[in-house]
Amino acid sequence: MEKPIIFLLLQLTFLIWMVKFYKNRNRLSASSMASYGSIFFYLSIVVTVIITNIILQNKLDSFDLNHDGIFSGKEITTEQKLALNNLTADTGRTLAPFIGIIYSFVYFLMIYFVLKMVRKKPNGIEPNG
Repeated sequence: MEKPIIFLLLQLTFLIWMVKFYKNRNRLSASSMASYGSIFFYLSIVVTVIITNIILQNKLDSFDLNHDGIFSGKEITTEQKLALNNLTADTGRTLAPFIGIIYSFVYFLMIYFVLKMVRKKPNGIEPNG
């Protein structure tokens, strides 16, 4: 449960920083800022998946008492089977880099339109960019 919370806090922090940065600068367009945001979002997904895989692999490796890479005899327990299942049976982690592209595109669109609304001047005239 802690990984989604950390992921969301990281994204929220980046978005707040980006909106403040964008509002005070005229040199970057909404599309470039949204691109940076969506790339950061995608990389966050991929890094989270990699870290999760490392954690699950380390947990599974802790059951390999003789460190030969093969589970046999006393090494095979209910906890070992559960750790193996957690590592191998998660299709979401496997497909996350591909699905992340779709989510990143949706994220790009959301950021782009939010930045356009934030930057809009009160009289309805948008600055160039």
